[in-house]
Parts: sequence; C-alpha cells; structure tokens
Amino acid sequence: SFDGPGEGVSGLAHLASIKFLTLRLVPSDHGLLSPRVRVEMLQQAFDACDSLLETTRQIWKKSMIHVMPWLRPEVMTSEAKYETESIVKETEGSMVMGDETLDSSKQSRFDAAAFYEAIKPSKMDAMLEDDITDLLPELRPYQRR
Repeated sequence: SFDGPGEGVSGLAHLASIKFLTLRLVPSDHGLLSPRVRVEMLQQAFDACDSLLETTRQIWKKSMIHVMPWLRPEVMTSEAKYETESIVKETEGSMVMGDETLDSSKQSRFDAAAFYEAIKPSKMDAMLEDDITDLLPELRPYQRR
C-alpha cells in the first residue's frame, strides 16, 4: 500500500496507466518489507502540454495536480518558491482535525492586510542608496518631448 492521500495515489495510478509516469522499484536495505518506488515522468507527459496558453480541461491534468504536491511538496509550496516560512492562521473552519482533507474553497480567501504586511518596505532595513543609472530606460525621441 502507498503512504499518501487517496487522490494522490489514484492520480498516480491513472497517470501510470496512460503512460505519463512510470514506477521503478529501488533496491533498499530493508528488503521487501518497505520497498521504495521511484516515479519518473515520461516524454508523453511533456508532449501532452501543447502550450502554456492551453486551457482545455483534461482528466490527466487533475490527476497531475493531485500527484505533484504529494510526491514533491517543495515544488508546489510558496515557501519553497519564495524561501519564506509558512505562517498558519486559524480561520473559520480552515483547520481540520484527523484524516479530513483541507477544503480548497475555504482556503481561497484573500487577506489584503496580510498581503500588505508581507510586501510593504521595512523601516528598519536601509534603502538602496546607490544611483543605478544602468536601469534607467533610454527614452525614444517622441518620449523626450
């Protein structure tokens, strides 16, 4: 049995069945008691992504959305992208106990105050004092008038 969320395991099985992913058994010191499996993406998965502008709904995309956070959580989290620590806030019903899964519709609230606090300039840190002339744009003749 796989140690993971049901949607992740079923998504993994779906993607393996349509040959987007392959599973390889990795030899380990523990023998067959706790086998390790290596998951590899096949070229067909990349070929299915025709362009970034494609917006059609396909079943394999939903499976991939469920599999990636399970297999590689650091790829999907904003903490890894922006090298910040996660701040967990308890809001109405967004924290769940036990084996319940988090409902994404409850987590989708945008907190403008928290966003402002995160991006506002610090009064303690020194501002950029150097004159960076290389970053100034060269104006075109019609812009200079």
